[in-house]
Amino acid sequence: MFRILTFLLLSTFIHAFDFSDKIVIVIDKKDKVLKNAANDLSFYMENITGMKPEILTKKTKNIDAIILEKLKKKNQIKDDGFSIKTRDNHLIISGSNDNGVYYGVYYFLEHYLGCKFLSSHFEYIPKFSKKTLGFIDDVQEPRFDYREIFIAESDDWVYALKNRLNGRLGHRTVIDDAQKVYSKGINLYSFSSYALMHEDFMCQGQYDFLNKDAQKKASKTLTKELTQYMLKDSDYLMLAHEDRNSFCHDGLKNEYPSSTFLEYTSFLATKNPQYNFLSQSYLWSRKPPKKISKLPKNLGVMFSGIEANFAKPLNDSENSMILQDIKDWGKFTDEIFIWHYITNFGGYMLPFPNLYALDKDLKTFSKLPQIKGLFLQGSYETFGGELASLRTWVFAKLLWNPNLELDMLIKEFCHYYYGDASDEVQLYIKTLHQFIGESDDKLSVKTSINAAYLNPKNLKRLDEILSDGLKKVENSPEHKKHVLALFSGIDYIRLLRGDSVASIETIKKRFKAFLLDNPNISAFAEGVKIDNIVNIIDLDRKHANIPDEVKGLKKDSQWFEYQEYTLKLCCTDLVADSEASDGVSARMRGDQEDWGFGLSLLNLPKGSWDLYASVKIELFDDFNILDNRKMALLYGIYPTIIKGASLVGQFTNNKYQNIKIGSLDSTIPNAQSVWLSPPANDVVKHVYVDRIFMVRKIDKFK
Repeated sequence: MFRILTFLLLSTFIHAFDFSDKIVIVIDKKDKVLKNAANDLSFYMENITGMKPEILTKKTKNIDAIILEKLKKKNQIKDDGFSIKTRDNHLIISGSNDNGVYYGVYYFLEHYLGCKFLSSHFEYIPKFSKKTLGFIDDVQEPRFDYREIFIAESDDWVYALKNRLNGRLGHRTVIDDAQKVYSKGINLYSFSSYALMHEDFMCQGQYDFLNKDAQKKASKTLTKELTQYMLKDSDYLMLAHEDRNSFCHDGLKNEYPSSTFLEYTSFLATKNPQYNFLSQSYLWSRKPPKKISKLPKNLGVMFSGIEANFAKPLNDSENSMILQDIKDWGKFTDEIFIWHYITNFGGYMLPFPNLYALDKDLKTFSKLPQIKGLFLQGSYETFGGELASLRTWVFAKLLWNPNLELDMLIKEFCHYYYGDASDEVQLYIKTLHQFIGESDDKLSVKTSINAAYLNPKNLKRLDEILSDGLKKVENSPEHKKHVLALFSGIDYIRLLRGDSVASIETIKKRFKAFLLDNPNISAFAEGVKIDNIVNIIDLDRKHANIPDEVKGLKKDSQWFEYQEYTLKLCCTDLVADSEASDGVSARMRGDQEDWGFGLSLLNLPKGSWDLYASVKIELFDDFNILDNRKMALLYGIYPTIIKGASLVGQFTNNKYQNIKIGSLDSTIPNAQSVWLSPPANDVVKHVYVDRIFMVRKIDKFK
């Protein structure tokens, strides 16, 4: 149930449509959509004016009426579009389709009556008893046909409708009660190559997409799968390859590897001409083939530039190759969807200053007619992502009309959502973007909490700004709650790093109170439950010692370290460990074989590096000398061929050892991550990883 803030609003305009004594809404009684839209309009207008509107099925003379209708002529207004017009003493809201009707009603409430649908739980509704509207002739059409912001806060279908979002991927394709009552969105179903071919036709960790038998099996499986779906003409089927940057080299013949996947997706699209398909363009398939003909009419492209520096727009020189790939795909298809990223998957609460870069990207995309849809992936697993409600509200507006001004949208949102702390929150956002601009950091989807723009001095300044705002909303519980949520990213970074802050216990108390007050926060990183961080912040940390391999070298230029809390951890516990460099280590059972410890190399500083991991092995008590030749640890650099293993005999002293994993040149984009894995045997009880560190090779011997 949302909360309603009420204020007095008095306004007068040139007379054209007036409601002062009685409000009448007119609909076609046979149309369920019009009836639902009229009920919503009635609800809000009663809350605004105190008068309950009468819903009629025919016009009445001498009474100003709001008429809701669907346009009878197709193509009169673009799909999802609507018009709001005054005629005689009536105001007419006309939708081009079902969604267009709802969009028109909510837009009228927002734009003309002053309602603000700020989040699924918080709305602003003005109060006035009389309003006279001037002449209106307003036509609204979306720039992008498909509009989705994949943030948990926008899972609510009615809230999505209020903000003119229509895309439904993944868990959102399951029809909920709201969609049964209201209209339905555009569902986007994803089918991976594994889902269609399982273990057959594997090649280099990917699939042999040129194999005719593989294509036939995928087609057969897809046909069977689609019998379970009730697909609408507007729905899409996305064909995806495996989420790894490896591919089969056979049959390329001086072509880009995307050509192999495109042959596979073209085959499936041609076999199923009644459906709309999107071929994934991602990682190794991002760059379009050199020579292809036009794609089948029912096959478009879902493009993802996950390698981008999201602190900068795609037309920046650092990202320009990604933008060029988008334009090149436009030579072969008139239907491109963009899969863009608006969060840090390594920490959903982490401040992610990409608002201005994303705004510029949307404006760039709007000028490319082939781009028909936008999918913005944020904190989809959990509520409580950084600025989640602001991102949803602001960018929903920009997905509809990219020409709107970002700063004005942020200002408007902050005014209602943060109340008297609005100025401070806007300053916080500006300052955060200033910090990323002053740093050399790349803002990636796995940005480290050790990034320079998040240094202690900068966090202190951000804390001060928010604290000033918090003082102004002490007597406004809802606004105070919203401001307190902004501290979560700063607090969790400080607590995880063990920063030397005088008020660290107060910070810990504030952070725990925030989590307690927001039980819908279920994860703090992709695949990592929030319970983990609660346990982690209670661990006592110490200042980390210096590895022998780097003594005499300058930290953060000649060598870097990544403590256990920055690693990607799967099936792993963080535990107190007095022998670890900072008093805490990541621990995994020895009978497992998952890549439990990982480090993303997407943000690796430029240069040639030796990579090390500080590892300790705990053996079972019944260990004997014959077990020395058994595996104790597996490790490597993915997806390159660098792999290694250490034997039990190297770790019998139960002490940490620095294992060299390998060397790489980060100027050559051939590696995604470092991984370490237990041996999956009955000799090793636990594997402990304290940290991963790297040493610049050219400096090491100076």
